[in-house]
Amino acid sequence: MKKSFLGFVGSVATLLLLETAAWAQQIGALEPGGYLIDQELLKVLENEVSGEIAKGYVEELARYHRIRGGGPGYHGAALYIRDKLRQYGYTEVELEPFLADGFTYYLGWRSPVGSRVEEAELWMLEPEKEILARYSEIAVSLMPYSNRSRATGSLIDVGRGDRDEDYEGIDVRGKIALATGSGVAVHQKAVLERGALGVLVTPSGRADRQNYPDLLEMQRLTPRGEDRSKTTFGFSLSERQSRRIRRLLAEGIDVKVEAIVDAELFDGDMEILSTVMRGTRYPDEEIILISHLDHYRPGAGDNATGSASNMEIARVLMRLVERGDIEPPKRSIRILWVPEFHGTMAYLSKHPDFGRRGLAALNMDMTGQSQFKTRSLMAYRRPPLSSPSYVGDVVENMLRYVDTADVQSPRGSRELFNYRVGDYSGGSDHVPLTDPSIGIPAVMLGFSPDRFHHTSEDTPDKVDPTSLKRVMLVALASVLFMANAEDEEALRLAGEVAGQGLARLGRMTKKNVNELFRTLEQADEQAFHERFKNALTYTRFAVQVEMDAIRSTKTFAQRNATTDAIEQMALGMEADVAAELGRIRQYYDILCTMRGIQPRLPRLRDDEKRARSVVPVRRFRGILDPSLGVIGSMVARSKGEVWSSKDADLGDFEAGFEDDVAWYQARTEEMGGLRSVQRNYLFELVNFIDGERSVLDIRNALSAEFGEIDLELVMKYLSDLKRFGLVAY
Repeated sequence: MKKSFLGFVGSVATLLLLETAAWAQQIGALEPGGYLIDQELLKVLENEVSGEIAKGYVEELARYHRIRGGGPGYHGAALYIRDKLRQYGYTEVELEPFLADGFTYYLGWRSPVGSRVEEAELWMLEPEKEILARYSEIAVSLMPYSNRSRATGSLIDVGRGDRDEDYEGIDVRGKIALATGSGVAVHQKAVLERGALGVLVTPSGRADRQNYPDLLEMQRLTPRGEDRSKTTFGFSLSERQSRRIRRLLAEGIDVKVEAIVDAELFDGDMEILSTVMRGTRYPDEEIILISHLDHYRPGAGDNATGSASNMEIARVLMRLVERGDIEPPKRSIRILWVPEFHGTMAYLSKHPDFGRRGLAALNMDMTGQSQFKTRSLMAYRRPPLSSPSYVGDVVENMLRYVDTADVQSPRGSRELFNYRVGDYSGGSDHVPLTDPSIGIPAVMLGFSPDRFHHTSEDTPDKVDPTSLKRVMLVALASVLFMANAEDEEALRLAGEVAGQGLARLGRMTKKNVNELFRTLEQADEQAFHERFKNALTYTRFAVQVEMDAIRSTKTFAQRNATTDAIEQMALGMEADVAAELGRIRQYYDILCTMRGIQPRLPRLRDDEKRARSVVPVRRFRGILDPSLGVIGSMVARSKGEVWSSKDADLGDFEAGFEDDVAWYQARTEEMGGLRSVQRNYLFELVNFIDGERSVLDIRNALSAEFGEIDLELVMKYLSDLKRFGLVAY
């Protein structure tokens, strides 16, 4: 029998007098097998969720060529899901179109164009006639957004083909470029700028794909509206084909090919499909499931699995409610199928209240790979530190359940559930939701890495019903817990967040002391003292994040007593920061004594003092588009938020800013490259701009999350944001 509510609050208040770790353990946060959701309910969900049914959905969706700008393939897949939802019993099902013409902007993101393909073939004519690619056989062979073309020409090898220097002394006009770079960049350089007829791109040479010489890597063209009439075609070749062709070219043999592309670029529609199960008590509060429906055919793992998972979750929810196995949820559960990023930005642009309604979101992206076949694992990434929330710990709690339970599907694998919990990383539709200007705490569930990702081998046979069932069970249990949580669940969740937060702080302290030792081993005394100062600063920030995450559970509190108890839990973390800081100081003093170094009181450098005096204010909503480049994304956004208009022509985004681009490229090379830095580090930099944090605070927050970040990089990026009117200070 459950305790009365007042009795439960009283027991929590008593526990607050104990050590934080102790009361967290008694509430259940650290207790082995302590799950947030009732285990009887978990068993009900496990019995109904079907990996076999979900894989059937995957097989059907994989038949469609689902290009995000709109076309018959995407539309057909959306209608298939819509009809299934109606069959399940959902009455609120909406298929919402958004203009996709290559001109229209949604929260600073330029829409793609519509694309349809009837057929496309690539033939070698000389030295012998041979079919090299046929769209109807392997859709990935034709780069998405290729245009109607009929061209015959000799191949010319341009190396990477995505840089101006690749074309020095080479005339590609009237020829077809053979390259190793990205399709969109090669098409820009070879076709749009230099008059080539089209492009053929060979594989990247990834080590994990060496045993698959006939595999085709997915490349794409991304024409803007003004480039539609000038866009031609691109084909992807296999490693076996590329080796043969390059051997012929090396022998001085003219390789002549013919491309016949029956395709069209047009004003399309990005269609967003949504359904909702209305909450019985708090209908205006929503727990969200989202997955991107778009991808080339077959695109089974990415992302027919995520789309199918949300279909199956929708089926299970309705079936269990209708059968009386579970009560209807107290909060609304909304499920979205979108074109990745572009569709989400369009939806957010038209529905500005979405962030207010959405309490939390789970992004289902690549949710069913066979771990053995794809060499992947369940890579769960926590929310960014800019968005302290309970959602990360809810999902982790459910992951622990599935890891220990014997969850399998009849025709699925019997592999162990190999999962990892890591720090935040972007790359999918949880990113725009998490942005503070939208404000929906979001996480992604999916398998990674996958050696067949974005290739012709991303087929349904690589999908495992057991993997699907496990991830769907994690997602469904998490969603139901949040949809039904009230006072008692809020208190239990606060304890879970606090307990896990203590563990995270302990890991951070371990990392800090290891860094202190490593810095001293490098015989850099000044850097050693700097590292000590930063370790203290970053720990204080991390504690504040954990306190805010505990406070986020007040979302579910209905009574003042619950809110007060949660606040006391959060304040209890302040006592722990003293202990963590004390351990760091103690280790610092020990190292100083061992090396005969005079300890120093932490003090700010002059550049840090200047950074502390500057407080930036953000002036735009939604995320910047990293695909445009670090300067290009600012230029695009500085033109304003354009809704369904064709008056925006940005030209070459980075023209005139070459020195800035080169600066960022050089500065970020050791951090994993500019694209990775922009997708993660710089994304978070913008998120930390709240009108209260100084530039120094922002640098410190980034360093606490990702490791040491150069203050000069932060200053430069904020200065450029200010230059384009996106930030004020």
